Amino acid sequence: MRSRFNFRSEFLRSVVVVASGAVLAQLINFALAPIITRLYTPEELGEFNFFLRIITFISILATARYELSLPLPGNDRDSFHLYRLALRIASYTTLVVILFAFGFILFKHFDQDAIYLGISVIIGSFLLVFNNLGTNWSIRVKAFNTISYSKVTAALSTNGLRVIMGVFSPGTYALIFTYLIGIALSSIQFLRVFVENNKRLQPISKKRMMVLSRIYSEFPKVSLPHAIMEAGRDVIVAMFVMELFSKFVFGSYDHSMRMLRLPLLLIGASLSQVLFNRVSELRNTGQPMLPIVRKTLIYLFFFSIIPFGIVLIFGDSLFALVFGEDWRFSGYLSQIMAPWLMFNFLASPVSAIPIVLGKQRQFFIIGLVSSIFYLIGFGALPLIFPGWVQLPDSIFGFVSFTQSLITLYSIYFVVKIVRESDADLELK
Repeated sequence: MRSRFNFRSEFLRSVVVVASGAVLAQLINFALAPIITRLYTPEELGEFNFFLRIITFISILATARYELSLPLPGNDRDSFHLYRLALRIASYTTLVVILFAFGFILFKHFDQDAIYLGISVIIGSFLLVFNNLGTNWSIRVKAFNTISYSKVTAALSTNGLRVIMGVFSPGTYALIFTYLIGIALSSIQFLRVFVENNKRLQPISKKRMMVLSRIYSEFPKVSLPHAIMEAGRDVIVAMFVMELFSKFVFGSYDHSMRMLRLPLLLIGASLSQVLFNRVSELRNTGQPMLPIVRKTLIYLFFFSIIPFGIVLIFGDSLFALVFGEDWRFSGYLSQIMAPWLMFNFLASPVSAIPIVLGKQRQFFIIGLVSSIFYLIGFGALPLIFPGWVQLPDSIFGFVSFTQSLITLYSIYFVVKIVRESDADLELK
């Protein structure tokens, strides 16, 4: 059956709405980055980004990944039951985090820094959970403007405050404080939508909530271990790099990753959200999905050649010019990792498709192999070859090469299962 989907109208309009907010938010981030990198050291930004990795890990664990199921049910009432289920799980998780944070504070004998860090982890984790739920619900109801407003609000408030505090009181805790303010303000958009739908979609049935939790049990069973594996890997790698190398190397590496992922944040993430919604619709209505997946990959490939090519050739000089001489090493690492992050840019928008097709288990295996080689590169190799600690380009080169191969295979896998699914539709 031939798809009646008009790629140029409905799909691109949705992408443009979401991407416009993402692009504006990232342009704000990028425009102020040269100022921020001159106000904060690689060590301070490295410590802050380690904090981000911790709350990201907690936020993933907190909802059991049920937030990803929100676009899938056939009606809004069932979807909102899943929303409330995820919030309930997150509340219990938050209580556990509070207990751990209190234990951490006691261990530090009520040290002021420990108290601030513990409270920040609790608040940051819950706000990130609420943002993730709000984003997926907005995808469900096609409220893409809400997603855009949220992203722009977070970028403006976080970066504006970061510059102000960087002038008067720079440091790791200033970075954490400004992040919490930014994500709290961005959550207001989603809070309004939640309140409106909480009234509209009453009553909430606990029995129905439990039934839906079983229907979509693949998310905590398969998607959750996959996400925990990746987020946990990031936390462990951060600890490895800071311990075996230095906070300077980790701060430089993390900044490099963030800059190389800029095209993904500008276009890929927004495209992924809309593509997930559209592929779900095509699947539910029995229409082929391969045409839209193929076009997406082709467009992203041609879009990515120039920016990643420039970084591959001029990365170290470019970073030193834009962000300051302290960040030249970050640019050097960007040159090494450019091929990997280009392939990651291609793979990210289609990486949610295995969820729609029920192929999460197979995709989990690919992610597991990726994490193993990731940890081997940053953890095992420096211990096996201690001299490589003085030559981190060897470590980063190994990681970039192995991750590039695995990412290319993941793209092949997604295209393969989409083709097989379309073939099954033709037989029916």
